Amino acid sequence: MAKVFRATRSQDAFLHSTARYLGFIGGIGSGKTAAGSVKAVQKISQGEDGIIVAPDFPQLSRSTWPEFMKWAPMSRCTNAHLDHPYTQKKIITFDINGRDVTIFYGGIEKEQGWAGPNVNWCWFDEGGRKKTRKAFDVLAARIRVGASPQMWITTTPSGVNHWLYEVFVKKLFNDDVERALQELGWKGKIVEYFKGKTKDNKDNLDPFHYAMLTGMYEGEFALQELDGEFVSLEGPVWRQFDAKLDEGTEEFVGRNVSKRAEYIPGAPVEWWVDDGFTKGHPRVILMAQVIPPDIHVFDEYIVTGELAEQSVKNALDRCPTHPTTAYVDSSAAELRSRLWQEDIDTVSATHDVAEGIKRAASWILNGRGETHIIFHPRCRQALAEIPAYSRHPVTQKPLKVDDNAADALRYGLWTKDREEIWGEEVVGEDVYAGEKVDKRPSAPEELTTVVPGQSEQEMFASYLGRWARSLNPTRR
Repeated sequence: MAKVFRATRSQDAFLHSTARYLGFIGGIGSGKTAAGSVKAVQKISQGEDGIIVAPDFPQLSRSTWPEFMKWAPMSRCTNAHLDHPYTQKKIITFDINGRDVTIFYGGIEKEQGWAGPNVNWCWFDEGGRKKTRKAFDVLAARIRVGASPQMWITTTPSGVNHWLYEVFVKKLFNDDVERALQELGWKGKIVEYFKGKTKDNKDNLDPFHYAMLTGMYEGEFALQELDGEFVSLEGPVWRQFDAKLDEGTEEFVGRNVSKRAEYIPGAPVEWWVDDGFTKGHPRVILMAQVIPPDIHVFDEYIVTGELAEQSVKNALDRCPTHPTTAYVDSSAAELRSRLWQEDIDTVSATHDVAEGIKRAASWILNGRGETHIIFHPRCRQALAEIPAYSRHPVTQKPLKVDDNAADALRYGLWTKDREEIWGEEVVGEDVYAGEKVDKRPSAPEELTTVVPGQSEQEMFASYLGRWARSLNPTRR
């Protein structure tokens, strides 16, 4: 049975565009990779050689290639016996009406390695993950043969200071590129891009997945990650982090602050750690517990000029119970060894900063107006620093100032499963509009009530059982 691609309006316009350099800039789940795949198949069906790349091979193998395989004319593939995309020679070939069509594919970790092929088209999936436009410039020079050469990028936008904005909105090109196109007699559009919104592709998404996507982001992050908009992210990194000092009580108050984030006996404790030593870059240890549907940060240990061994001992003295795990920057070798000596497992929490910021934002305030990360008021240094974590007004990159508690927060939240902890099957239209208030109970009181004959661990296990049954009332 023939495969049918039911395009959204923006996907249809993208597929019919003849611009030399083309973009489908869309939100998560907007069908970017599917549209890119179908356009590649169009070119293959016309007998044109091409290139398929992603920023790195893991991205290509996990996302780009599986989607391409859904639409590729594999009945015409002449080397389908190879283990694509893991074969050493990353080339796939097709027989189109007696013509051999060759597609080069792979990750573009090293840009100059792609300076050889001369092809008719190039598809660069998730190109926005590249920090500079070097990969784009190298690939743009490869499309030079056949009818109507084209290069297209399918990606989520990355702000108005990213090279994507420079190419597709400002339409800035090297003078030599524009001159060469004119000399070749190129009469059509040089650049064109189309925006894809997540909601436009709702019918092609799993309802629960769609609900989680629309519930994860708010404000500027929602415009970027769901609506495919180029937005300015200058100013505070997490505008929605609500914590301020009450002048009357001299205590921190706000949506992300509550005394219900007190230590809960029986619940495992983990440390979120940003290593440091100097006055401008202290060592930060945030002490946290996962208490579904939230995560509580109940205390902090922040210090400068102290050896790692002493910091671990002092933090252990401060912590009510021995932590099970510490989430630490992978570069903090000395600190990690000291944690191991104290029988504390460590998890390397290193990740892309921009992605970590977006992930943390969904915990700070999600699309339903709910907060799922709560600090106890005693975490005074973290609560003072996190709202001050800001971006450079020109580059819009996070400043390396007031970022230590913010880094520790990112490390701790990076691996957390939102669906598992939040436990929500939200409806897709239930998106934060500014008027909703988180009205959940102020504290899990059953966790602070002593039950005769039950240990602390048994009390917490009982709470988790009741929590799981509340999500699925039919389960006994």
